[in-house]
Amino acid sequence: MRLYFTRPEQIAVALLLLAICAGLVTLTIAQGQRHRLITADAPAYQHPSQPATPAPVIPPAPAVAPRDLPDPPPVAAQLPAPVVVAATVDVTPPGVSNASASSVATPPKLPATATGRGRKPLPDKPVNLNTATRDALMTLPGVGQVMAESIVAYRTAHGPFTDIAQLDNVPRIGLKTVERLRPYVTLQ
Repeated sequence: MRLYFTRPEQIAVALLLLAICAGLVTLTIAQGQRHRLITADAPAYQHPSQPATPAPVIPPAPAVAPRDLPDPPPVAAQLPAPVVVAATVDVTPPGVSNASASSVATPPKLPATATGRGRKPLPDKPVNLNTATRDALMTLPGVGQVMAESIVAYRTAHGPFTDIAQLDNVPRIGLKTVERLRPYVTLQ
């Protein structure tokens, strides 16, 4: 016997409860308006010795004949035509075969202002992690003052980097940041 609901089941139950609550609120509001219509002309209190005042009669709504309604458009006219897009994109640089493209680790040749958000230019050549100053490290994409100072502090405390993957040991730097910086840093 299962004592839990999966996520889709939880969503379905929540939507069902929401629909029930909305229906109850709608009924309560409708009954309140009906009650106000019926009792609008009636006195607030009527003593039993007084003659009864009849409630006002609300005329029924006029019936609408089905022939008065416009014909709905056909279902096929309401649906948009399907769109099919097929394309093949070759992302290997010109002059490089597909077999050797996976081993290329050089940074892409981008304009100096193309940094993703356009805030600072990319470095012209890879930055040496073992000799770079805080300002030189700040030219790397996604590296600000705090992260550059963390790299310098880690290098001062633990000695020079022997592998770029050691950046993962620096506070505030994770695996995604290491992979993003890999084309722009060197150890020589």
